[in-house]
Amino acid sequence: MKAVGGFLLAASMGGCGLDLMYADWKVDRLCQQDGGVSAMAQERAPDWLLSSNGDVDIDALLRPKPEQEYFLTSTSTYIQSDEPRILRSEYRLYRRTGNVLLGISVVYHRVGQNTSIPLLSRKPHRCPEGNQLAKLVDGVFEVRKRVQ
Repeated sequence: MKAVGGFLLAASMGGCGLDLMYADWKVDRLCQQDGGVSAMAQERAPDWLLSSNGDVDIDALLRPKPEQEYFLTSTSTYIQSDEPRILRSEYRLYRRTGNVLLGISVVYHRVGQNTSIPLLSRKPHRCPEGNQLAKLVDGVFEVRKRVQ
């Protein structure tokens, strides 16, 4: 009886974590459906797109010049707008010539909450883990390593 009373008290307080566990489960379930990186084509990265260390300059793709050949677009959509919020972020990498979609990256997030009280703050959750934008760029572009 004590355990049931404690569970009901915790559930009624809202900070018990059941809402977070359900939201995290939902994020993981959505991620299994279409999360991650899908590269539709692989191309050689042009020299102008490489940074000084030889990697693809992701910032140049995110902020393309008007007639730049390769560019990224992004969209974010709230799947669940009430607390805890769940967000779907999608990046698409295109080649301007022919308007060809080269790859897609999809990430789901449960947004963290900062209550200004460390014990009650909620860390965010995302799926898949890691830098999916970098994985998208690496999956699409072959990079010629510079010999020094």
